[in-house]
Amino acid sequence: MKKVLLSLFSLGLCLLLPCVSLSETVTASFFPIYLFASNLLAGTEGIALHSLAQPQTGCLHDYQLSSGDLRALSDTDVFLINGAGMEGFLSFVFEAFPDMPLVDSSEGIELLPSESGETEFNAHIWLAPENAAIMIKNLSHGLQAAFPDQAEVIAANEQAYLLRQAISSPLTT
Repeated sequence: MKKVLLSLFSLGLCLLLPCVSLSETVTASFFPIYLFASNLLAGTEGIALHSLAQPQTGCLHDYQLSSGDLRALSDTDVFLINGAGMEGFLSFVFEAFPDMPLVDSSEGIELLPSESGETEFNAHIWLAPENAAIMIKNLSHGLQAAFPDQAEVIAANEQAYLLRQAISSPLTT
């Protein structure tokens, strides 16, 4: 009888293990945010990073969430976004996951009016090196707040990444 109970317990444990996450999950809305976050999270332990939209995805203004995206978001501990109107699907995300921690990388960036007329502001803010630096800092601070046990590594990565970006920027004098 003990062997049967032990076998059933072991089987139940094996079935439950795929449901148990051994890491925290960070999801970036699209590839530029993913690249920033991958530099910030380098060397951290227990944090998995995913990009919601794949690198080949075109404009996020018209991006439609898939069922796979919703599954990924349901397992997300922190959602990193460009902001500035880039992700047209955010209202749906907020409705579906009202308590999901969100880090908006566009905070504090002066937005330029859009010339396309499709949106109020030009959301392609990462293209300006000084904006990219602000975005990296915003993402870093949000990740440090979400993962205080990894804050020291993230802060060091932020400084190293900003230094690498400053050296490689053509605007640096």
